[in-house]
Amino acid sequence: MGRRPGYIHVSKKVREGLTIHALYKIDIERLKESYDGLGARQKAEYGNSLDSYLRLYKAQWEQLLEMIAMAQPFVEKNFGKYPYSQYSFIQGGDGGMEYSMATLVRGRRRRRSYMNGCIAGTRGGDRHQRIFISMDG
Repeated sequence: MGRRPGYIHVSKKVREGLTIHALYKIDIERLKESYDGLGARQKAEYGNSLDSYLRLYKAQWEQLLEMIAMAQPFVEKNFGKYPYSQYSFIQGGDGGMEYSMATLVRGRRRRRSYMNGCIAGTRGGDRHQRIFISMDG
């Protein structure tokens, strides 16, 4: 898989024949802006530290791979085997767009639950997209 300048690329082999990729950026200025917009209680969750906030941001992308690896057996058992050799989560656009082999994720969110929900929802949505496309022709 080609690497875009400025993006960090991490991947995990989920099973034989399937690798999950995550490509994301650490834009310090935008993340600092996001951190500065947090309330005092939310900042306290990060120890009132921008560095902790940035570490967590990076860790979320790494944890994404683990989360998908845990969910993939359930998804394949209930919906069938994923037919391609890779799937990518890419930080880009407004997020939440799914394609057969990738999901765009906004990534710069104040709450982890949004990122997790976006990924879980679009990961299921791409299945529906393929089903509907195959019914059309």
